[in-house]
Amino acid sequence: MKQTYSRSAIRTAHRVLFVLVTSALALSPAHLNLSTFVFAAVAPTITIDSITDVTGEHFPSFNFSCDADPLFGDVSVAGSGTGSAPPGQIEQYGVEVDWGDAVLNNSTDDPGIVVFAATPPSGQSDFTFTYDAGPHTYASAGSYVIHTRMYHVNPSGNDATADVSITVDTCVVVIPPGSGIVNVTKIVDGGTKSADDFSAILTSNGDAGDAFALSGDAIPVEVEEGTYSIDEVADAEYTTEYSDGCSGDIAENDVIDCTITNTVVPVTLGSLTISKVVVNDDTGSAAPDDFSFVISPAIDEDGDTIVDDGILTIPTGESSVTFQNIPDGQYSIVEVAQDGYSFSSGSGTNCSFDGETATATVASGSPATDASCEFTNDDDPVIVLNGFLIVNKIVVNDDGGEGSVNDFPLFVDGSPVVSGDTSTLPAGTYTVTESGNAGYTGTFSGDCDENGQVTVSVDQTSTCTLTNDDNDVVVDPDPDPTTGSLTVTKVVINDDNGEGSVSSFPLFVGETQVTSGESNEFDPGSYVVSETNASGYTASFSGDCDENGNVTLEAGDALTCTITNDDIPSSNDDDDDDDADNDEEIGDDDTNNNNDDDDDRRGGGGGSCGTCGHRPDNGDSSDDSTPDDTQTPPAGEVLGETDEQPADPGVPDPGPEPEVLGATDALPTTGIPAWFVLLLVLPILWATKRDA
Repeated sequence: MKQTYSRSAIRTAHRVLFVLVTSALALSPAHLNLSTFVFAAVAPTITIDSITDVTGEHFPSFNFSCDADPLFGDVSVAGSGTGSAPPGQIEQYGVEVDWGDAVLNNSTDDPGIVVFAATPPSGQSDFTFTYDAGPHTYASAGSYVIHTRMYHVNPSGNDATADVSITVDTCVVVIPPGSGIVNVTKIVDGGTKSADDFSAILTSNGDAGDAFALSGDAIPVEVEEGTYSIDEVADAEYTTEYSDGCSGDIAENDVIDCTITNTVVPVTLGSLTISKVVVNDDTGSAAPDDFSFVISPAIDEDGDTIVDDGILTIPTGESSVTFQNIPDGQYSIVEVAQDGYSFSSGSGTNCSFDGETATATVASGSPATDASCEFTNDDDPVIVLNGFLIVNKIVVNDDGGEGSVNDFPLFVDGSPVVSGDTSTLPAGTYTVTESGNAGYTGTFSGDCDENGQVTVSVDQTSTCTLTNDDNDVVVDPDPDPTTGSLTVTKVVINDDNGEGSVSSFPLFVGETQVTSGESNEFDPGSYVVSETNASGYTASFSGDCDENGNVTLEAGDALTCTITNDDIPSSNDDDDDDDADNDEEIGDDDTNNNNDDDDDRRGGGGGSCGTCGHRPDNGDSSDDSTPDDTQTPPAGEVLGETDEQPADPGVPDPGPEPEVLGATDALPTTGIPAWFVLLLVLPILWATKRDA
């Protein structure tokens, strides 16, 4: 059967328990352990869960030290714990932080620095809590103990309430304003040296500081914000490797890690390099591989003894030779003398010179001591004994040549000289030459042989004369022709009142326009001779052209073609004869005019009459103009009415016609002056004109 109790009974039991506990506290205070005393079911606890600096958040287990893992800059603390109320209320509890530098902050007085949060937040019951404190700024670097505790009512405690606390040892590095921290760590791999045998130099924003000792533990180095580098003082026995953080940019409150690792260089044997420099500034032509040396003690490239008396020759095409891994010691190197050259200077590393003898020191080590010796030789100046040479030029123009001395440049061994000038030359044999002698034959005389060679002796003057005589011009009496000539002649017949002239009929050979009576050269081939025919004329070909104007020209030919243009009688000519028999007069209005505008070029065809004029029976050409003796007509022939025409078998002979001088007809040359003839003829012509 379940036992039940009234509320009053339960309340009475609680009061009895409270009195007993209070009595126990009063009777035995020395035996109390405040860190573990339990007022209720849950014992109070407190922890530090993390500590944060500028490098980030750190978690238990904490192992801060100035040598290994310090804190940098401002520090914050976060933690948690448990508690029980009564005594008092949950909201009466808080947390206090002692930063170890005589500064204390608590959640009651400094809620902005220490934040306490309980769950549940109030009442009387067991509870949990968290807290956050900081950030806290330390005035100086050093070792500090951070202490946190939970309290009831006030930081000093109340109602004999027990609290709990925890401490953490730290080392804090204070970062000055405007700076960051570079943690430099040294690692040494091999050899006999330790980390503190090395040192490094900080260069910040271009300014190098003093060297500082390195350590296997991280050394915080304050670096002004900007650009920086950490550079180790070199040690020849070790190689050096830097991590990324050993150089770059840094900002305020940055904390950067830099690791410098040194690896020992294995011990090696030394080497010896012998090099040769040759100066050829006079007449020398030797190369470095033409020189040799004597080495003592004798060695080869593997450090072995050279059997052939230690004679070393520079390899072909090279200027130096190197011997690797040779035993420690001093080596003597002497250059073998070379004709025409003198030792100029010597230089090198771990190599000293005494005149032409070099002493090289080689030692094994890490690194090894290598030696290099450089020998410089200069070619000896040559004492030149000079002579003199004069070259004269003579030009003979007895066969039509027009050359002058300046047309024949002169040379001595390829170097130009001036005719008649004295050249100073080292004693020896030379060759005189010239250029520009086309059409001339050159001969040597004087001290030159027939080939232009001459010997110049010391302090003696030699003279060479080069004569150029123009060659006879041989003309080929009968050179093979490559072209032929063709002459086209124009004949114009004006026996039916035509007024055309030679210039009225432009002439062509193919597409080339030619002038009547002039010879023209053409390549061998077939051509068509043509003209631009004037209206009122018929045209016919004669000579070497066929009836169509075709002609074939061979090389060396001299062909001629004649185009004759005869004016065409007009239809009025028969009427004129009848009118003359009947003594009838025909006026100008009775003249028939037939216009033909066809100006096409024709070859071999006839043309129609164009604007044929009326011809009276009395033969008067009605041309009152006087020929202009000041104009020269084109080459060719113009036949007027009184000129003898070729007989036409189909037309009866009308008998003799009176002679009429046309504008293009020439006056007969009888010895009588032309002006006298004109004085006789002009009145007759005027009277005839008037009677008509």
